Amino acid sequence: MFTRQINNGDPVYLDNDDPTEEEYKMLGLRAKRNALLAECDSKVIADVPITDEKKTEWLEYRQKLRDWIATVSDPLNPPEWPTKPE
Repeated sequence: MFTRQINNGDPVYLDNDDPTEEEYKMLGLRAKRNALLAECDSKVIADVPITDEKKTEWLEYRQKLRDWIATVSDPLNPPEWPTKPE
């Protein structure tokens, strides 16, 4: 894997190797997963006015997102994303 940092949302490659298509795609998948996790934050904080059942659904969804990334063996053909609660 290559060393990278994010600059204004764009990957910046710190070594001289160009990333493979798979590595670049994996960066995008991780970025999307992280954005989906961030969307969940407002649903699981202590003072949000939703039922315990809904909060549990969001917590389970967050865990599925965290686990999902480990299931990606081919970034060019990733598995289906977990379904977001309504």
